[in-house]
Amino acid sequence: MGNLIHNEKQKLRATYLNNLAVAALVGGMIAPVFGGAESSTLSIAGSFVFGGIMSAIFHAGALWCLSDLKE
Repeated sequence: MGNLIHNEKQKLRATYLNNLAVAALVGGMIAPVFGGAESSTLSIAGSFVFGGIMSAIFHAGALWCLSDLKE
């Protein structure tokens, strides 16, 4: 497989992981809003933190994919 094909596959993987990062972050922020009035402050904060952590993990995976690009 040529370097060009390898690089394009890596960029697609990175894009996919970065989109998952955005979804995790948005999900962590929006889920408490639709959780209803019975959601506790701790539950809302936990959702924000969990979404942020998952977002960071997925984004780190995307950066790791891009570190494998070849010249």
